[in-house]
Amino acid sequence: RARWKVPEYRERITNSLLGQKRNITQRKTMSLAKAIKVRTSLPPQEWAYLAGILDGEGTVGIYDRRKSGRVAILSVKISNTEEKLLRWIESKVGGTVYSARTRKAQHRPIFLWQCGGMLAVDVLKNALPFLIVKKDRALLALEFMVRRFEADETSEVYRERMKQLNRRGL
Repeated sequence: RARWKVPEYRERITNSLLGQKRNITQRKTMSLAKAIKVRTSLPPQEWAYLAGILDGEGTVGIYDRRKSGRVAILSVKISNTEEKLLRWIESKVGGTVYSARTRKAQHRPIFLWQCGGMLAVDVLKNALPFLIVKKDRALLALEFMVRRFEADETSEVYRERMKQLNRRGL
């Protein structure tokens, strides 16, 4: 909110929006191109290692965010008791590491690494060839990111499909 108080910033954003008269089809095409473009580069061995961690300790989800004005967002999370591992992931691909509450006092502290949006797309696209357990979830998440602007119901359909894939016992 503070940024909008700066006149130059507001003017620059307004000019860029007004100067680019794009219809909805062009915006969909642009988001598709963004989803396909991979911006994060690591050696294949490190992507394979990250994919193994994601398969074992991670989750891929499409979450409802009606409070923020968006219908649904993509999120990739990895939880572990070793903060050093998650800091390594953060240093290689970005995202955020934070600590979570443990259920019982005698449990070791839990740390979470999380990323969302286009960074999550980059992580999933790079890790996809190496994923085994979470491959179907990653494919669904990438499909969601490409088609999320097609209709209002789209995000709800993908969110429900992801919920089914993430159910325990499957």
